[in-house]
Amino acid sequence: MVREHDADGWSEPGGKQEPGEQLEATARRETREETGVDCRLTGLRLATRAIHTRADRPPLERLFVVFDAVPAGETADTAGGGPAALDPRESEIDAARWVRDHPEPLRYDAVEQFPITPPE
Repeated sequence: MVREHDADGWSEPGGKQEPGEQLEATARRETREETGVDCRLTGLRLATRAIHTRADRPPLERLFVVFDAVPAGETADTAGGGPAALDPRESEIDAARWVRDHPEPLRYDAVEQFPITPPE
């Protein structure tokens, strides 16, 4: 999880997909850029589209993809054993943590809908 400088809470690391980049590569790159940690993806958690509307501009459709992941070289059983701070790399990131439970406060209510640990 990451906390941006201008945010009041924690959210998942993420960002835009580069042209020609596979979604899995985007997830690994964004995690590394925002936390300083290489990760291994362990599964697909969620893929959904959202349409953002505002009166002053046309609707914006976005694809949200959330993967389960662990730090490279670890398993779901050993990852997130504590709230140890990671090394945030991007200037907009204030703090980063690999966690087993949702930290408080969360930036978006929807983040609580994404379980942290992989399903049984």
